[in-house]
Amino acid sequence: MSERARQRLKRRFYTILYKTAALLSISLLAAFHYSKPMCALRALPQTIRISDAQRLTEIFPASNAAALRVDAQTAERISDVSDTLYTFRLFGRIPLKTVKVVRTDDVRLIPGGSAVGITLHTAGVLLVGLGAVETEEGLQSPAAAAGLAAGDLIVSANGETVQSARHFSALSAASGGKLSLIVRRGDATLAFTVFPVEDREEHVYRIGAWVRDSTAGVGTLSFCSAQGDRFAALGHAVSDVDTQSTLTVGSGRLLRAEIVDVIRGAAGEPGELLGVFSADGRSIGTIEKNTEFGVFGTLENADGLLSAETVPMAYAYEAHLGKATLLATVSGSEVAAFDCEITRVNTQQSPSVKGMIVTVTDERLLSTTGGIVQGMSGSPILQDGKLLGVVTHVFVNDPTKGYCIYAEWMAEQMRK
Repeated sequence: MSERARQRLKRRFYTILYKTAALLSISLLAAFHYSKPMCALRALPQTIRISDAQRLTEIFPASNAAALRVDAQTAERISDVSDTLYTFRLFGRIPLKTVKVVRTDDVRLIPGGSAVGITLHTAGVLLVGLGAVETEEGLQSPAAAAGLAAGDLIVSANGETVQSARHFSALSAASGGKLSLIVRRGDATLAFTVFPVEDREEHVYRIGAWVRDSTAGVGTLSFCSAQGDRFAALGHAVSDVDTQSTLTVGSGRLLRAEIVDVIRGAAGEPGELLGVFSADGRSIGTIEKNTEFGVFGTLENADGLLSAETVPMAYAYEAHLGKATLLATVSGSEVAAFDCEITRVNTQQSPSVKGMIVTVTDERLLSTTGGIVQGMSGSPILQDGKLLGVVTHVFVNDPTKGYCIYAEWMAEQMRK
């Protein structure tokens, strides 16, 4: 073999060696990156709140890995620790993540699960559709011509606060052909000038729009404060059925309700709990806020509606796959506990609606409702003896599954 051939063979050998080493290094890095300890580490939020009854090893399971170490004693109790930074280091040298640990008392809540009636009146009137007015000159749509759109919230007309749909109609009729409107569109406040036209048959001024000022329905009470004075319900916003706009609260009430029938859910056909408001019509709460995380307010006259016992609230980072319990009312007014399983956990550092996926495993609930149905929104989920989440939406193609929001995010809204 010539010298040139030997050199070529040598270069080829080293090339293969380098490539093999590179591939091996990449494989090891990938295996480490997706290892259970590293996945657990990435799932940790920037700030963790724990009580003095917990050990750091319970919160930092990743620190049990041979290659990972926390720069504080992982076995210590933190009864004397407050606002401390803990840094995970690879082999005790390379920093990977720093977490702030804040000592706090347990947040305790009273779980719900009761069916409740919800009535909500908007602050102003919601424009749900544009139409036309039949005039002597033909069909006209002053609302469309002015630039109004479905989903707009009309809060005042000619300087007067709009109280209801009937009130707005009266203001339009008495406008003399000109309306100065203040409108909320999303987060913006806009001004419009509309020129109502006279209806040919009724001889009153109209703008050519359909408006709505209230809605009502049955949902589930999620939980209330340990003192029993504030509540959270639904786990999602009360929205207009036509525009899907989140309704702005002018006034609202929480009422007792009973479930009288069930439309069983099936793939492609979400079921529904059919409920009626209590005959006495007494308010048990006042709705103050309607947000993407649910409805919130003050609670009163709720005797017998809630358990007298409180449970600790679980923080979002405590969620894990496995067995859990769902509380719901599917007949009458009695809350029942049903077996379920958390089958997906989404890591969240800040409030968001879709935190977990829960699958119903309880044959009693499956035979009655087919799983999660409309009206069960707000049903609390307990895991490891703690209130972890709240049901928000059903999977249309699989009613045995549903999305949940973490109770932590709703509790924050309830306290504000």
